[in-house]
Amino acid sequence: MTGSIRSSVPRRALLAAAAIASAAVLAVPGTASAGGNGVLEVAPYEAVEIDDQHLMALLPEGRQNYVVSHPDYFTESLEQARQQVGAGIRPDSISVGTQRVDGETILVHGAWRLDERPSEIVIVPEGVEGWGYVAQPVTLEGDPGWGAYYASADTFGGDLPESFTVVAYDQDHEPFDEIEVTPWP
Repeated sequence: MTGSIRSSVPRRALLAAAAIASAAVLAVPGTASAGGNGVLEVAPYEAVEIDDQHLMALLPEGRQNYVVSHPDYFTESLEQARQQVGAGIRPDSISVGTQRVDGETILVHGAWRLDERPSEIVIVPEGVEGWGYVAQPVTLEGDPGWGAYYASADTFGGDLPESFTVVAYDQDHEPFDEIEVTPWP
């Protein structure tokens, strides 16, 4: 579910606030936007609107290859990504990347690879237990063994943490991988 926060605090209140925040993202013709539960399925090269500054697309060639770009440079970034093979990630694992502006984390994204779709990918702030930001997983239609994910500060009211752990869960809600992220000093 995009825009949700995993917490022991009354979940209804948090989900309502997150739904309002994610509803503020306007769909652009020709783009997919999250708004449902679970994994968002997209066509190859289809633009996924993350927020007003970022689009994502998954590429069918290569190995777990995706692109995140500003909308003004999306077509150019997509063409450049099509020329790359992709780094590939190990089975049952995730990768992570961040976008930072003026020392603030504005976007967390990465790829996942699992025989089945993940049940959830959560960004847990350093030093916090019991809750985290639930990222939106994305996969190619007809190719469910890998995909990408994202969490935007815009969706969460500008509150993405500087240091965090990304934890990915399988369909039994067991962690299958996690990565700690601490920015460079």
